[in-house]
Amino acid sequence: MTSRPIRTAWWGLVLGAADVSDDIRSNLNWGSLKIFRQALIKVVKLNNLHVIDAPYFDFRDLEALKDEVAKSYDLGFSGKIAIHPTQVEPINKGFL
Repeated sequence: MTSRPIRTAWWGLVLGAADVSDDIRSNLNWGSLKIFRQALIKVVKLNNLHVIDAPYFDFRDLEALKDEVAKSYDLGFSGKIAIHPTQVEPINKGFL
């Protein structure tokens, strides 16, 4: 039996905003995590991968979601995670 190297194909990375926020004991909002967003985008894009922004957790506030989608797009994210079906359309419109 011969062993073969394990091959992995990375497509991209997702920002775990809640985890980062907990680790640094910050608020879970755009401003407090902007530097992490910028750093993640820089590293991931330099490696020709996609970078997906964390979800907007208040799924009932679609206007605030649209604002955050615009910020994510402007910063260079490839997309944004949805945690509720109502978020899919505003996210798609912001990135397509």
